Amino acid sequence: MCMKGSFHLTKFVSSHPECLSELSSDNVKSDSVSYDVPSDKELTEKLLGVTWDIGSDKFVFKINLKSTPSTKRGMLSTLSSIYYPIGVLSPFLLEGKRILQGLSKYSWDSVLQDEIANKWESWKSSLPCIESLSLPRRFNQGDNSIRNASVHHFSDASDVGYGHCSYLRLIDVADKVHCSFLYGRSRVAPLKKVSTPRLELQAATLSSNMNSFVVKELDLKIDHQYFYSDSTIVLGYINNECKRFRLFVANRVSMITSHTEKVDWYHVDSADCGARGLRAGKDSEDLWFNGPSFLRELNLPLVEESFPLSEDDVELKANVSCYVIKKPLDNRIVSYFESNISSFAKMKRVLAYILLYIKRLKLRRGRIHQMKLRHQSDKVYTLTSQDIAESFVSLVKMVQTLYFAESINAVKTGRKDIKLCSLNPFLDHRGILRVGGRLKHSSLAFDEKHPIILPKDSPLSEKIVLFYHEKVFHAGRGITLNAIRQAGLWILHLNSLCKRVIFNCVSCRKLRGKTAT
Repeated sequence: MCMKGSFHLTKFVSSHPECLSELSSDNVKSDSVSYDVPSDKELTEKLLGVTWDIGSDKFVFKINLKSTPSTKRGMLSTLSSIYYPIGVLSPFLLEGKRILQGLSKYSWDSVLQDEIANKWESWKSSLPCIESLSLPRRFNQGDNSIRNASVHHFSDASDVGYGHCSYLRLIDVADKVHCSFLYGRSRVAPLKKVSTPRLELQAATLSSNMNSFVVKELDLKIDHQYFYSDSTIVLGYINNECKRFRLFVANRVSMITSHTEKVDWYHVDSADCGARGLRAGKDSEDLWFNGPSFLRELNLPLVEESFPLSEDDVELKANVSCYVIKKPLDNRIVSYFESNISSFAKMKRVLAYILLYIKRLKLRRGRIHQMKLRHQSDKVYTLTSQDIAESFVSLVKMVQTLYFAESINAVKTGRKDIKLCSLNPFLDHRGILRVGGRLKHSSLAFDEKHPIILPKDSPLSEKIVLFYHEKVFHAGRGITLNAIRQAGLWILHLNSLCKRVIFNCVSCRKLRGKTAT
């Protein structure tokens, strides 16, 4: 493809000499030597910032530290100069990052205390020992084909930091196990004190998030993924089925369970060294580069365990039980009024008398002096316009409670009512459901700005339409509809209801009916 575009590639190198035998000497790197002949010359190439030892076919590390002052700026420069893309050097840099993190109160070029400077120089002097480490380039160190491939993720946390490490475990057809480092990451713990279980959960979240990235980048068919943590508390969070957590834990557990399966999580005694930091030449780095020893066994010693949560765990939400006792509305009263009283005006008068009778019973129950009752007898049994208005309010509230119970409850609790959302309903000071909207800023009367909402299926609504139709002397649908609107009533689907009532009106049929021939 490159030759077609006149791009001539040269300076080929390979860890296998037979791969270069087919190429002309012009295309092979000029200073290359035969790899099967012993040579004191180190054959290395840099690939995207990574040093490759061609002879041993391993990635090696070159630490070129410049002389920098022991200041905050110099420390950051030193840490930034050490680079490796897959995080294999993360635990070796964790101690330096921790020292730099503690300098938040210092300016960039201020002189540090002797204790901090000595601690930094001690860690910095251990960095050249990293050059003695190496990482094999090939995952499969043998020549046999692979029959099983799995990825193993370990997460851990400490007071210093938290991190994770991933390993690729291959089993070839000869039942030989190959375990290779895949990806690692270490992060310093926050300066603000955070509980160890929360840091462990952060590490487990990091491990679950990196799983999809690692599996996607591998050009292999992965048969299974395994996740390990040394925290039984975190494993209890992940395997929880019934308890509720505080927001921090709940969000991270949700992320973990969305990327992984609960059955893939296991407990180990020590997850990795990425959370505590390493020093080259002083600590054993074999665990970090090669993983735990049980990964190199043919049969993994995995045991299914249960991880019950303690009832005293601070991350658990307290279970609060709320019981609501609601007395259902007896709709027989509404049904009686709607089915046994023929007109809207009569319904209001009958209910007004009932309410007046209830008032009289309350007065008698209060043991008010008989003379006082005798003087008020005329007032109690004489209907006024205020009594009629109160009876109408009671009638509307009963009908609304029967037909709009869910909507009223939604308005009371502040939830959005799907059924009446276009009307922006609200409850007035008397508990009546009314139409909301921007007309509240107008100079209209309150009933015109916020009409009362009524259902179309209620016989009360039909009687109201007939009442106002007769009030406008059996005029057409438009005039009847406007009269109802001016009265401060908003009946759902009023247009079709007016059409039906006028169509069934006996007087209108007599007046507008065609002469029979």
